[in-house]
Amino acid sequence: MDVQLTNLVSSAEKLLRDKRSSVPGKTGVPSEAQNAADKTEFSSSLTTRYLKVQETLGNLQEQLSKEQMKLGVLSEAKSTPKDDLINILFGETPLFRELVENPNQDLNQLKEQVQVKKDQLMDSIRKYEVESENVLSVGMLKNPENFRKSIENLSGKDIQMKQLSEKTIERLIQD
Repeated sequence: MDVQLTNLVSSAEKLLRDKRSSVPGKTGVPSEAQNAADKTEFSSSLTTRYLKVQETLGNLQEQLSKEQMKLGVLSEAKSTPKDDLINILFGETPLFRELVENPNQDLNQLKEQVQVKKDQLMDSIRKYEVESENVLSVGMLKNPENFRKSIENLSGKDIQMKQLSEKTIERLIQD
């Protein structure tokens, strides 16, 4: 994917302007105030998307930890009775909910199912990490100070960011 990030940002801003100008009752060229509103809306949507992706990543990583723990326990549980596996907790919930619902399930089959779910989670995490990096790059490229402040305001965390070089952004897009 060999697309310059500035072209992507410009296209997104143009789409917002076109969307606003196509609203019934609106005619003429958008004013400077309208352009500023479009940029604010674009920046706000970037910030919101970034925080949503980060929240999703957190949830996926928690699920991945659970699946990795299951695999570890199952690998060491060759002689452990299923009744003992049912009593293992992850947080406040049973680690092996599958065994609670179906106590006769084969442990090898369960291990295969857990491995498949772990692989799916890894794929999802990779996808969201790339999206997070792309959204962050666009936000930092367009207006780094406002983007950082928006994220701090919405997340309640102090965030330190630095301007990314064009080479770094190109590498992120190509990965």
